[in-house]
Amino acid sequence: MSRKDCVCPIHHLPLTWSVTRYGLRGDCPLPRCTVVWWADAHTTPADAETRALRQQAHALIDPLWKGQHVKRGRLYRTFKKQFHTGHIGESDATTCRRIIAWALRFRREHGLPVPPTQEEAVAK
Repeated sequence: MSRKDCVCPIHHLPLTWSVTRYGLRGDCPLPRCTVVWWADAHTTPADAETRALRQQAHALIDPLWKGQHVKRGRLYRTFKKQFHTGHIGESDATTCRRIIAWALRFRREHGLPVPPTQEEAVAK
């Protein structure tokens, strides 16, 4: 998706772009809308709730492959098959909750620690 084609998924308005120290950021032009898109090939525009869920999913998933509990490629193939997404950054809130639930189950089944705040995200 090119920047010029990127619109707020809620209001269907073109995002306004700014340069930040973290890179390009697109915001919905409506003042109270929380939709943001960081110009990256593996993300889609998301509201504040979805971005928070994406961060929680990454917090549970990334240590699995970084700690070599599962190979990264295998993990993302599992996502593609079970959740129909190859990247957490492309996931909507519902898919993020499913990924979080999967990661919590995986951690329990393999005796890995489960951060207590993660349980709350799935219960929502």
